[in-house]
Amino acid sequence: MPGCLMALARLNRPSVFVYGGTILPGIYRKQPVDIVSVVLKLSASRRRVKFPRPSLKAIESCAIPGPGSCGGMYTANTMASAIEALGMSLPNSSAQLAISKDKTSDCQQAGAAVLNLLKLGLRPRDIMTREAFETPSRW
Repeated sequence: MPGCLMALARLNRPSVFVYGGTILPGIYRKQPVDIVSVVLKLSASRRRVKFPRPSLKAIESCAIPGPGSCGGMYTANTMASAIEALGMSLPNSSAQLAISKDKTSDCQQAGAAVLNLLKLGLRPRDIMTREAFETPSRW
């Protein structure tokens, strides 16, 4: 994601970053499961405690049910929040599920925002200024 912003700044064409969105949790035995809170912990505990491989495989197969990034505040969601705070994506776009109607709407609104940026003559380097990075209180 930082690479995308670097490309936007380098090309300096009116643009809005659209984040793909976060993933829904999976369900295993009527309990929510995700890659971080369950699978990685189980994989680590399996090294210390004998954990049945079929159960681990079953949980792993449920933990990532579809598109999107990790369902917690980890690298992708954190970067999406930072990009939003910087002003390069639309408000609330970092908090949407990948497969939600909100994300579809976000994509449509991003297109409209780019047309507005064209009309206003605003480019990424006008938004991603040194001051914007050094003075987060202005975000």
